[in-house]
Amino acid sequence: MGCSVRTVPVGDGFGAIAMTDELVPLDAVATYIDTYRALDKQIREWIILRDKCREQIETALGESESGAVAGIPTVRWSRYSYKKLSNELLRKKWTEDELADCYATIDARRFTVLPIAKVA
Repeated sequence: MGCSVRTVPVGDGFGAIAMTDELVPLDAVATYIDTYRALDKQIREWIILRDKCREQIETALGESESGAVAGIPTVRWSRYSYKKLSNELLRKKWTEDELADCYATIDARRFTVLPIAKVA
């Protein structure tokens, strides 16, 4: 398999995606891809609904950390502290050249099911 780089137009407003190797035929799993897209859309809608519910619960809790329904403890919204390295402070104190040895390159793969391409 040779390696090529080409641009593939996809979806509405997504511009083009650079493809860097041969396209593997996925016709045998097309139903899974359709199901994945449908589930992904449903999950996004549920997350929006979940976040709206959380907002209402947090508003009802106010400054309290615990809440109950019918006297049964149901929600906990705990306060906690943690330490975090501040990139902003690092950059103020040291230059990018001084920090260069602190960076590590991480190899990863991002899984993306592309929007349905419009066929002209």
